[in-house]
Amino acid sequence: MSKSSAKFKNAKDKRQKVVDAQGWTHVVRGPKLGHAHSRLVTGLDGLSISPLPDTIDLRNILSRYDKIWTSSPACEKLLTFLEEEVIPAAEVAIRKCICLGLGSLSDGRESSRFQFVTLSSILRLLNQESRVDQVIFQDPAFTRSDMEYLETQGHTVVASPAAFDLVDPNTFLFAPHLEHEYYAKAVEKHLPAITIGSDVDALLEGTCIPSDHQVGDFDTRKILQRFRAETKCYPMPKFEQDPWYLFTSLYWRSHPADGS
Repeated sequence: MSKSSAKFKNAKDKRQKVVDAQGWTHVVRGPKLGHAHSRLVTGLDGLSISPLPDTIDLRNILSRYDKIWTSSPACEKLLTFLEEEVIPAAEVAIRKCICLGLGSLSDGRESSRFQFVTLSSILRLLNQESRVDQVIFQDPAFTRSDMEYLETQGHTVVASPAAFDLVDPNTFLFAPHLEHEYYAKAVEKHLPAITIGSDVDALLEGTCIPSDHQVGDFDTRKILQRFRAETKCYPMPKFEQDPWYLFTSLYWRSHPADGS
């Protein structure tokens, strides 16, 4: 590899954290923000990411990701465990799915796309057991293309922080890599029937997350401790094609929902 090629590769691989006006942190690939990074636009509301291009065919793109995921041992292992162990233990009909912090599907991030097809495969399984009437997405990073695609699939996109108040005991919460304060906000009022999210033990121990994400607020810690005490846990199976499964776990209630 030439020096110039190596220099370009290193610049391309750099990641930056950008916090928008609503407090969400986005990891941005690429060199310094500026004119060279044409897909990034900074406005009064912070960072917005425009699709590349506006006419991107998400249906075909995600279909390819879905084939990779559904043919993987990780998918088979996860769905089998859900069907045999988790869904029967939940002892409730799951009527709602809420997805938080997925990231943009149209800006080329493979992890977001693999997360989405993972979610889709789980929804197909859940719909065999009961009807999931609402599938709700919330992420300030969504582009116009993302929102249009999700809506064509019959899903609902809401602005932050609306989705946090929609979680109830009949909810499947899908929130991989969600930061601790938002995670706690999502599970504060109700314990979802099933959750796929950041490893709560790692968040509480503060050993597997950056130092600036340490759990320091007492209420946040208390909420996450209660969540962990009331759930059973299963680490997400290893997925060879993408590392998004790292520090992510599947949780389900260790006791029936109140009133069930």
